[in-house]
Order: sequence, then C-alpha cells, then structure tokens
Amino acid sequence: MPLEVIAGRYRVERAVGKGGMGTVWLCHDEVLHRVVAVKQIGVMPGESADDARRAMREARTAAALNHRNAVSIYDVVDHDGVPWLVMEYVPSQTLAQLIAHGPLPAERVARIGAQVAAALASAHALGIIHRDVKPGNILVGEDDLAKISDFGIARIAHDDQLTQTGMMTGTPAYFSPELARGADPGPESDVWALGATLYAAVEGRPAYPKQPNAIATLQAIASESVEHPGRAAFLLDPIGHMMDRDPSSRWTMDQVETALRRLAEERGTTAGAAGAGETTAVFTPAEPDPSTEPESAPASEPEPAPVRRRSRLVPVAIGLAALLLLGLGALFLDNSLGGEDPSAGPTPDGGPAASRAPSQDETPTA
Repeated sequence: MPLEVIAGRYRVERAVGKGGMGTVWLCHDEVLHRVVAVKQIGVMPGESADDARRAMREARTAAALNHRNAVSIYDVVDHDGVPWLVMEYVPSQTLAQLIAHGPLPAERVARIGAQVAAALASAHALGIIHRDVKPGNILVGEDDLAKISDFGIARIAHDDQLTQTGMMTGTPAYFSPELARGADPGPESDVWALGATLYAAVEGRPAYPKQPNAIATLQAIASESVEHPGRAAFLLDPIGHMMDRDPSSRWTMDQVETALRRLAEERGTTAGAAGAGETTAVFTPAEPDPSTEPESAPASEPEPAPVRRRSRLVPVAIGLAALLLLGLGALFLDNSLGGEDPSAGPTPDGGPAASRAPSQDETPTA
C-alpha cells in the first residue's frame, strides 16, 4: 500500500528522491506544521531487530551534528518496526545533477567543496564517519549553499559491528583504495570520497571509468592510479592530497576545508602558486612492486653546451692567417730585393695577438 502517514505524524505528499537506501518522501509535519524529508534508514537485508535499534541509536548520534552545511536531522521514528529519518527539506539540485550538464568551473567547485568539508570535519570531530560522500549526496541550493546529506548509513568510528551480514554500504565508485581492499572505513576514507567528488565535478566524469559491475570497480580502485585531471586548475594540488593512495599521508578534513576555503576566497587569483607544488600522489602508480622495478640507468654524461666563442674566433683566425701570409710575402719580396734582415730590426707590429680571458657569456673550451 502507498504510504500516507509515517509514524502517525508525517503526512506523505510525494517522492522527492531515490537512492540505494530507499526513497526520500516530502512530508508535512502535522505537529509542527512544517515541510520535512523522511526516509527509511539503516536496515539492510538480513539484519535483525537489534540491528534496527542500533541503526536508530546511530542516527540519533548523527542528529547531534548541527552544522549549516549538513542537512539537519530532526527526528528518528519507528514506523512498522522500521527506523525512519526525519530531515530538513532543502529545495536544491544535487551536485550529480549539476555535473550531468558538464564540468563545473574550478572556482565554483572550490566554494562547494569547502562547505562540504567544513560539515564533514565537524562530523569527524564527533566520531561520525559519513561513508557515502558522493555528488548525489551533496545538495546545492540558492547562492550555491551546499549541504551534505544522507547520514543514514553513517557509523560511529571504531564500531566493530558495521555489517554483520557481510554487505558493504556506500557507493563503490567513491570508495577509497583501502576500502576497496576490505579495510574498515575511517575519516580518511571520507576525505578520499570528497576528493573523488571534486574530481568528478571539475572533469565532468568519475575518477575511475565506469566498469561492468561493482566488483570490477573495486578492483580498479584497489590496483590502479587515477588519470591526471585536465581541468582541475588550482584544485590539482588539493585533489592530489585528498586522493593520496596512502591513507596515512592523506589530508585531514580540517586541512581540506582550510585549503579549499582559501582558494574559494581568492577565486583562483593564486592558481599558479597553488598548483605549482610537487604533490601529485593522486597520479602516481598504484603500489609498485620493487622487485619488478627496472634498475636505474646510470646517469648519462651531459652534452657539452654549444661553444659560441668558436664561431666568433674562426673568422678572426682566418684574418690573422691572411695577414701573416701577407707579411711573409712582403718579407720574402723584401729579402729578394736586398732589404734589411728583419731579425736585426724592431719587432714588427703584426706579431702574435695577446690572448684574453673569455668573457662571462662565453663558454671556455678545453
């Protein structure tokens, strides 16, 4: 039967979104008389009633996050034994919908990314890991006000009961390499996912090409490096830090927020300085095997620089040789005519030229 009223309070008006975790319904709160968004949360196939109760506890913990750039959670209710999340309704488009029309300017992506990073940094400070950061979960409203949504699958850090059924939650295309290899999620995996989201926004395509199935996607992320982005401009360096394949070297979300906000405020005026660093971890090969690396070739001798002095001296040498021949010819004629022996007279003016040190702009020769 179609939903009419959830938990005896939220009257369903229409569906406003649909994702992997279910439909989001636009509802009217008949107690507080306001519009809200309501969605089912937390329960995966095969999970028990205890799992549902745990999901409700975690959702209430997520509700403790009160940030301008995070969709507010108003309530967690039980409806027919299933937990539902009651959230702020934000008239907006998702970042995924914006990207569908083409790549976004780097300046705009920096503004959106800085806001999302600020909200996620606050969540991490509370021990909350989002676990599903992606363009479809970023809402962009009026004046580019951005909000991260869908904390419905968020988990508290160090929770060792993430998936008793063995199922993975989240969107594989935005998994970090360590998650793709089966590691537990942490704040650093949210950082990677936001970096992959910014990559998709500036490039107009995901960081990894579409694969025929989720397993192939995870295999690619676990073993392959990301293609160098061509449109990132001054976001090249932040994205590189965020998508560092080594989670221990990856930026924290606080660092991400600081860097993106600075770039957003400068509106790209320092694009060259921001992108000039050597931080390109995102583009390095994925975990090379040292045993298969070829030995380094010995450094080749540098080619000698072209000697420009020689080209200037050749005509001079030819001229001197010509003068010498003329002098010898004159001497020969003089001797043949009975002139004085030049060896008894003064040194002729046409003697050898004195050598000089090369000028600074010339290259000395051996």
